[in-house]
Amino acid sequence: MTGAMEMVAAAKAGIENLTPAEVAEELDSGDVLLVDLREPEETDRGVIPGAVRSPRGMLEFNADPATPFYLDGFDRDRRVILYCAAGSRSALGACTLQQLGYRDVGHLEGGFAAWVNEGMPVAPPSGAAPAAAEDTMQRLPRDELAVAIEGDGVELRVHDAGGMTVCFVRLPAGANLAPALRGLPGDLCPCPHWGYMLKGRIRMQTADGPRDYSAGDAFYWGPGHAPEALEDSDYVDVSPTVEFHRVIDHIKGGAAN
Repeated sequence: MTGAMEMVAAAKAGIENLTPAEVAEELDSGDVLLVDLREPEETDRGVIPGAVRSPRGMLEFNADPATPFYLDGFDRDRRVILYCAAGSRSALGACTLQQLGYRDVGHLEGGFAAWVNEGMPVAPPSGAAPAAAEDTMQRLPRDELAVAIEGDGVELRVHDAGGMTVCFVRLPAGANLAPALRGLPGDLCPCPHWGYMLKGRIRMQTADGPRDYSAGDAFYWGPGHAPEALEDSDYVDVSPTVEFHRVIDHIKGGAAN
């Protein structure tokens, strides 16, 4: 009996497996149909600019002009690149398109996660509804925000709005996030943050050496940093949502292993 991942491996052996840089180059230079196979609830952190959305369960119907669900833009003679969250569904989808007679199909190896991890551009989902009028002016009490990370005195409370994420961070003295960031580029946080120190003192480790920040300091932390609390510390920062959640997912994944 063949398992799902064996099917994925077999699919990848018979299709083009493209890197984020290769996909970006093709998008810049040619007539390419880029297809996002993720489900609608997976796209709230953004899409690759220019992608059309065809959830994996609808791909065959969207790609076949003989069905009532055919999407304009699909053409058997056109270059088509598929992507999903991590590259498995897109590999299987590329094989399906080949079976439907599509002659020039590739997929993004590693999916949207690889695209974001390489620092490639991200756009809001097409058709995303604008914020409601009552949401354009928001008050965000710290204790009412969702907890993203909690444990050993470390607490991150977050709220996503307008493509940015507000995060209240609490670190006890001695807390060092560097171990949790291992595996990210340079083993440092690749997400930029703008914010304000509310309490305590933070030492930010960077490739160029440490920088210290104290209560009352406004700050910009560019990509490539790891915080260490020299005292019990609270700060609030604002970050691009896609990049921020990529880091949070990495930290949570490491904590689960």
